[in-house]
Amino acid sequence: MNLPTAIPHLKAPLSLTICISNVCQQRCRFCGINHDEVKPKFLAPETIQNMQWLKDVKDICVCGSGEALTHPQYCDVIEAFRRMAPQSHIMLYTNGIGLHGKKLDATLKYCNTIHISQNAVDRKTYNTIMYKGNFERSMKNLEELAINKRDKDVIVKLSLVVLKETIPSIPKFIGLAKTYNFSEIELKLGRPPFRNYSYEMPASSYSVDVANDINLSELKNLANRAHVKLSYLSLFHTQKKI
Repeated sequence: MNLPTAIPHLKAPLSLTICISNVCQQRCRFCGINHDEVKPKFLAPETIQNMQWLKDVKDICVCGSGEALTHPQYCDVIEAFRRMAPQSHIMLYTNGIGLHGKKLDATLKYCNTIHISQNAVDRKTYNTIMYKGNFERSMKNLEELAINKRDKDVIVKLSLVVLKETIPSIPKFIGLAKTYNFSEIELKLGRPPFRNYSYEMPASSYSVDVANDINLSELKNLANRAHVKLSYLSLFHTQKKI
């Protein structure tokens, strides 16, 4: 991936979202990207080292137009971001499948926030909404993260795409966040992908009526008792647009 290493005559942005990989090892049945057709591309650590303007960026989100942790040099990449932006708030956005071992260690060392697009915390839901994935690895990684973050000042946030099939599992997300001392659960309204796939979710999965299908008041009370932040305002905003 070729990105500008200098921004002549312009100030650095206050916030930056940067994709470091277009490869994904998971196939969400509600995703709009055909990851089977992409030509693998990865952001080179050397490119980051030439981005002198990164030091002036307040918030940096490291993600993938696939999955960030599929980058073969992820540990070097995340270290380079911290070295070039020592005062910035760095967030990793990930599906969590690769968040273990050395990649977990590097993330906890160099990131301020970890946002995991988890989408399912029970096997039944996971098998329903995932075409390819690894439920056991996913759940084991959450446990490993909870153990290793205990002495780290790192915020962990989980999110899920709200579909007919995922609504019943929202309380389980809150319970898991409480058990593992994660900070926040974010609900995002699912939208049908622009392309058709053989493994995509049925149209009925997206016919969610926020006002009637989700008891937000009850969920918020449950989250408050668990001392977990529940974010869901985007549900109303997105549905209004649709």
